Amino acid sequence: MFDARVQQVEEALDTLAEADKAALWDWACREMLHETQAGMHQLSCVAGIAESVADAWRAPVDVIEPSNPYMDRAAFADRRLPEVLDALDGAGDVATRAQFWRLRYAALIGATLQGMLALAGKHRLAVKSPGE
Repeated sequence: MFDARVQQVEEALDTLAEADKAALWDWACREMLHETQAGMHQLSCVAGIAESVADAWRAPVDVIEPSNPYMDRAAFADRRLPEVLDALDGAGDVATRAQFWRLRYAALIGATLQGMLALAGKHRLAVKSPGE
């Protein structure tokens, strides 16, 4: 899944001095991953599968569902998330939707990382993958 935010980072990198590029890349990568993570968590609440998603993980996950959804679809920072929500709507029972959610989550994070690492290579930035 293409992450259009990577293109925005590339355009910003083109305008910066070499000394500032790695810092922008690092900040943007972490910010995009955080947006996707937060958005997917919120999406799981909106789709009514937050408990099922959390039950499948061993680590604690905040699954307190608010009385009002966190965000309107148009407010998602990661513009790929409405597509995931639309697909979840027709994905069957809760277990199937939770499995689909996990697969899409992994794909979204993977696509963002792949795009950002390719961008780092293109600009010859010495960066670490987030989590290293």
